[in-house]
Amino acid sequence: MVRVAFLHPDLGIGGAERLVVDAALALQSRGHSVRFVTNHHDKSHCFEETRNGTFPVTVVGDWIPRSIFGFAFALCAYIRMIYAALYIVLNSNVEADVIFCDQISYAVPILHLRFSRVLFYCHFPDQLLSKPGGTLKRMYRAPLNWIEEKTTGQADKIVVNSKFTRSIFKSTFKNLTKLPDVLYPSINTDLIDGTTPESLASVLPVELPVNAFVFLSINRYERKKDLGLALSALGHLKTILTPEQFDNVRVVMAGGYDRRVIENIDYYAELVVQADELKVSSQVIFLKSPSDAQKLALLVGCHCVLYTPTNEHFGIVPLEAMYTSKPVIATNSGGPTETVVDSKTGYLRKPDAKSFADAMAVCVRDREKCKNLGIEGRKRFRDHFSFKAFTNQLDTYIKDLMNDEKSDCLPYHIFQKKILRVSDAGSASSFGKFKDSLKECAFSRNFILRRFSVAKDGSESPSQISSETSTEPEVEPNPTNTSAISAISETKFEDSRKSRKIDALIKPAVQGDASESFAKLFRESNFTNLGNPRGKLVYGTIYRIVGDDMYIDFGWKFPCVVKKPSEDAHLYVNKAEVKLRIIDLEMSTIFLGAEKETSLNEANCLLVGLVKSPLGVPSNQGSASY
Repeated sequence: MVRVAFLHPDLGIGGAERLVVDAALALQSRGHSVRFVTNHHDKSHCFEETRNGTFPVTVVGDWIPRSIFGFAFALCAYIRMIYAALYIVLNSNVEADVIFCDQISYAVPILHLRFSRVLFYCHFPDQLLSKPGGTLKRMYRAPLNWIEEKTTGQADKIVVNSKFTRSIFKSTFKNLTKLPDVLYPSINTDLIDGTTPESLASVLPVELPVNAFVFLSINRYERKKDLGLALSALGHLKTILTPEQFDNVRVVMAGGYDRRVIENIDYYAELVVQADELKVSSQVIFLKSPSDAQKLALLVGCHCVLYTPTNEHFGIVPLEAMYTSKPVIATNSGGPTETVVDSKTGYLRKPDAKSFADAMAVCVRDREKCKNLGIEGRKRFRDHFSFKAFTNQLDTYIKDLMNDEKSDCLPYHIFQKKILRVSDAGSASSFGKFKDSLKECAFSRNFILRRFSVAKDGSESPSQISSETSTEPEVEPNPTNTSAISAISETKFEDSRKSRKIDALIKPAVQGDASESFAKLFRESNFTNLGNPRGKLVYGTIYRIVGDDMYIDFGWKFPCVVKKPSEDAHLYVNKAEVKLRIIDLEMSTIFLGAEKETSLNEANCLLVGLVKSPLGVPSNQGSASY
C-alpha cells in the first residue's frame, strides 16, 4: 500500500476536479491510501465523493483572499497553494509516500523539503490561462511565469492530459528537458453503471415536446468555454430546419455555477440575454451546477452533446457522452481532436454558428444516424479511454516512483530534527526557540484558534498546527509569559507611543484564560449573542446588479438578492447603502431527483428602503417609517 496525498487548489465542480477525484478512486481501488488537502471545499458545490466521506478532505488557507481588490488572482492562488504545501510539510499528521500535485507547480519545491516523490499533473501551463494585457501586466506575469517553469521542472514525474497539452508544454517551457507522459483522463464508469438514471423529464423544470430532440451542453459558465456558440448555432439552425422540426429542438445548458466567481454570474446573465435576442429563449433550458444524478439523467436522456470550447486541453464531457452512447459535436482543435472521430463518433467543426448548425441539422433530420454515431463512440471509449486503462497507467507511475532509488518520506519527528533543526528539548536553534515562544504565548495561541477552526470534515485543527510531535505531551501555554512579546517591543518598537499601542492590542489576549476552548470562545462571542436574526433590521451595500436583481452584502456569509423597486430606481446603484429586514440567513431547496435540501448560497431578506446613494438623496429621505 502506498500513501498518496492529493494537493489541489479548489475542490469544486470542473474537469480538473473530476480528474483528481477519479485518480483518487483509481488508486484507492488498487489498495492505496489517499487523502486530499485543498484551499477550498464547499460541500454544496463539489463532487459527491469528496462530500460523503470516501476520502478525508482537509481545507487549509481558505481565509487567504482570492484577489487583491479584484486584481492579482494568480498571485493569490499561488500564495494559497504554497500555504497548503507548508501545512502538509509542517503537519505531523500528514504522512505520505507520494504527493499528487496539480494545476499550480509553486508547491513542488516546498513539498520537497520533506517528501522526495512528487508527481505533478499539468492540465495546461498556468501562464497561458492568464488574459493578455499591457506592459504592467507583462511585468507582473514575467517573474511568475519564470517561477512556474522552474518549479514544474522540479517535480519527480510530470504528466499531462493529452498530446495537444504536451505540445503546448514543450513550446511554453522551452528550458525544461523533461518530456511529460500523457495520461488520458477517464471517468468512473463503475459509478455510472451502478446508478439507475432518472428520467430526463424529472430533472428539467419545463415539459418537453412529445417528439423533442435534445442537445446538451455541459460546461462551466465561463467565457473561455464559448457557450454562446451553442446559442448562436441554435439561432442559425432555425433557418435550416422546417418550422415543425425546429419547434421540437431543445438545448439544455447545464453549467457549473459558483456565486463566489463573478464571471459565472455575469456570463450566465449574458447567455440569458443572448438567447432572448436570438428569439430562442423558449427552446433553451438553463441549469446551474447539476448534481451527479441530474448530470447522468441529462446525458442518458439527451440525443446529442455540444462541446464548444476552442483549444480545450482535453475535455471530460466528450468521454462522458461517448460512454453513454451519445454523439459529440465539438470544435476541431485541442483535446477533442484526440477523442472524437469526425463523422464516426460525432462531428469536428469550425467554431462558428453555421458549421455547428449544419452538423446539428444532420442529427435532427436523421435520428438513426445520430444513434449509430453514439454507438461507435461507446466502442471507442471502451478501446482507448476506459477507467481500467487509466487506473493501470496511474498505478504504474506511482509504483515507478516508489521503486526509484530515493530516500523515503521523512517521519515528522525526523523532519523536525534534520530540516527544522529542532532538538529533543525543542530549543537547539533559533527556529526552535521561536516556536517555543509562540507555544507559550497566549496571544499566538488565540490567533491560531481563530485561524484554524476545528471541524468534523477534516479541516485544520489547532492541535495539528501547534503540536511539536505526536509523542510529546502538549505544553500548556503560560498566560504570564510575555517574554517574546516584550523582546519584540524592546528591539523593534523603541518609540514609546508605538509600544503602548502594541501592548494595548496584546495584553487583553495575554491576560485571558488561555485554556478556553474554541467552542467556548465562539459561544460567548458577540456574533452568537445577537440571538435569533429573523426580523432584525440590518444595513447592507449593493455590490452587483444584474437586470433588476440587486446583490447586497450585509456582513453575513451569504449575500441576499432582492428586486430593484420602481421608486427611486435610478438611485439603486453599486455602493448604495440600503436597509434590510432578515427573513432567513440561508435559503435551501430540494432539487428534482434529490432527497436532501441543498443550500442556495443566498440569504432571504426584505428590502426596507434606501439609506444613501452615490447618485443622490432618496425622495422619501427622513419620512420613511421602518
